[in-house]
Amino acid sequence: MKNPIGNEQEGVAAPAAPAYEPLVVIEGVIDHIVFQNPDNGYSVVKFASLDGSQKFVAVGTLPGVTDSMAVRLTGRWTTHQKFGNQFSVTSFEADLPRSKVGIIKYLTSFISGVGPVMAKRIADKFGEDTVEIIDNDPKKLLEVEGIGRSKLKSIVKSWEEHNRIRSIMMFLQSHNIGPGVAMKIFNTYGDRSIDVLRKNPYLLASQIFGIGFKTADRIAMNLGMDKESPVRLRAGIAYTLQKAADEGHVYLPADELLKDASEMLECELAKAEKALAKLLEKEEEVVSEGDRIYLPHLRRAEITVAERLSAIINAPAGRLFKLSRSDIEIDQAQRALGIKLSKQQLSVIEVMSGKKAVILTGGPGTGKTVSIRIIMRLFENSGYVTMLAAPTGRAAKRMTEATGKQAKTIHRLLEYNPVGNHFFRDENNPLECDFLIVDEMSMVDIILMAHLVRALSDNARVLFVGDADQLPSVGPGNVLRDMIESNVLPSVRLDTIYRQDSDSGIIPNAHLVNKGEMPSLKNYQDGDFFFFKKDDPEEALETLVSICAERLPNRFGLDPIKDIQVISPMHRGVLGVSNLNEVLQCRLNPGRDFTCGSQQFRIGDRVMQIKNNYEKEVFNGDVGFVRTVDLREGSLTIEYPEMSVSYTFKETDQLILAYAITVHKSQGSEYPVVVMPVSTLHYTMLQRNLIYTAITRAGKVVALVGSIKAIAIAVKNNKIEERHTSLKERLASTAGN
Repeated sequence: MKNPIGNEQEGVAAPAAPAYEPLVVIEGVIDHIVFQNPDNGYSVVKFASLDGSQKFVAVGTLPGVTDSMAVRLTGRWTTHQKFGNQFSVTSFEADLPRSKVGIIKYLTSFISGVGPVMAKRIADKFGEDTVEIIDNDPKKLLEVEGIGRSKLKSIVKSWEEHNRIRSIMMFLQSHNIGPGVAMKIFNTYGDRSIDVLRKNPYLLASQIFGIGFKTADRIAMNLGMDKESPVRLRAGIAYTLQKAADEGHVYLPADELLKDASEMLECELAKAEKALAKLLEKEEEVVSEGDRIYLPHLRRAEITVAERLSAIINAPAGRLFKLSRSDIEIDQAQRALGIKLSKQQLSVIEVMSGKKAVILTGGPGTGKTVSIRIIMRLFENSGYVTMLAAPTGRAAKRMTEATGKQAKTIHRLLEYNPVGNHFFRDENNPLECDFLIVDEMSMVDIILMAHLVRALSDNARVLFVGDADQLPSVGPGNVLRDMIESNVLPSVRLDTIYRQDSDSGIIPNAHLVNKGEMPSLKNYQDGDFFFFKKDDPEEALETLVSICAERLPNRFGLDPIKDIQVISPMHRGVLGVSNLNEVLQCRLNPGRDFTCGSQQFRIGDRVMQIKNNYEKEVFNGDVGFVRTVDLREGSLTIEYPEMSVSYTFKETDQLILAYAITVHKSQGSEYPVVVMPVSTLHYTMLQRNLIYTAITRAGKVVALVGSIKAIAIAVKNNKIEERHTSLKERLASTAGN
């Protein structure tokens, strides 16, 4: 049967990933600085090799360089569409200028109060010894016409300030710290940079976004730190625990922590045990509960959630809210909203009538939103002040559209203050609401949940809504599943499909997958669920790119960049997010690359915010498009659905290309079209809840590309990735007291 969205033989091959030129080293002199951003060091310079055989433009992070400065550049040759051949700098070494011309330009550029005339007088007087004289015997400058004691003091002060910056940057680069990382370190610590690095370079991993333990460890090794230094071992254990938290764990068993840490640190287990014992003595970085080792804030968060939920559940109900499925109020609400509830949906109302905190769960199309609308109306008709919330801006917007009542992100609901990094709403200033509905609970991690329940008064009612079969939160914890399995909070599961177009395959296939059954892989002319059998990964890549660039846009009138989201199970490999982004960018958005700090983007690129930024009001997972890049100002503008946001180049490490994203990053979102590679290359990530989550992100069309075997593996694999959490036990224990 011919595929309804294009003959597979007609697809145009995807471009191969670009083959990078090898690194080369060139020594020479900076002839002229075309542009330099003082905040991040990004520079465009005209450069001449020492032997004069090459003159070219070099671009990259070159903080502190000046005209006529002798430098040694390491980098690659690249070709710019408009400007031709350029040298892209990855690192550099610089020396102070020795020529008279270079000295004049250097003094004029970096010494306040010294203009070209004064700089020429100094250079004429001392020649190539100028730098040495200013360093070691600056009083000789008094011999220069126009320099008195006041002027000398000003020159010396300015020289010392510049020299401190230069010496720090050169120190960092001399220890194989690239210019981009060096700028981050200097911008954070300033004059203290060298002292911080010598005392504890591992602070970089916890205090500077974008620098992890491995980078800090490499710097420490370059600085001569012993591999078995107690500072390194303790930092490694704390890092191992933080890495586990990044993977969703709230704690690690001591044996597992020590095993992982000793392997990563390449040290004896006994020495890791000793380092852990030392950390536990202070209880500042890690704490223990039996053989469970926690980061302190995660343990506090779990305790807070258990205690606050118990307090809410056990507090007096306050105003009476008691309804049965035969009540006239329910009939009136259904007629007003044009809704007819099933017995299963009506049971949610009965449970809500008698309980303070309830969980509502179910897959797509089972009527969760309809139930929310009725329950919300009933509470509001009874005089309850009702609020709606969701963990992300995208989820809150969908909730608003579905209910007709404004929903807020949990951060906005709790009035987060980014300046002080705290929430205005807490136990001392609780939310002024009687009834709270929280949607997309599978995305809520233990830290956010703790802040939320702290802000609820004891007599509030709350309805937690979510799909327990989706992937758990990106952050630590498994809050929704733990609450359900604790049996402390009553939960209602909706499992009958109501929202289903007669010709739609998305929702039925999602439920088939969730039940452990193979989805229907037949392609129909008027269908919305397609499968392209491509067992070979390279062929799958070629087909996937053709689908995104031509077949789906031509068949459904789509914008290939705005409307289609590729979702992959993994980062690495031919069909991983990294390679997919590179290939899709080349195919869908060919054009000029702009080096923006440590990132490279093109005008029109689809990008994703990967860090909550409350000042800009953009959050982890928000997708936008690059609209402008200003190299001189060192900034770019991202257009999001409801606003445009400006970023400095220093802030672009918060952004990644988003033509393709991981399944975890897709949570809480709905895209018109989802295209997903499913390959045996992804064997370790082929899980039922992963493919189920990806399918349920699509609003109009799903296209799977890959092998039937890989889909079968995923569907059969219902092993939920274990997360070390204690919330279920804490809830049960608290409820029993």
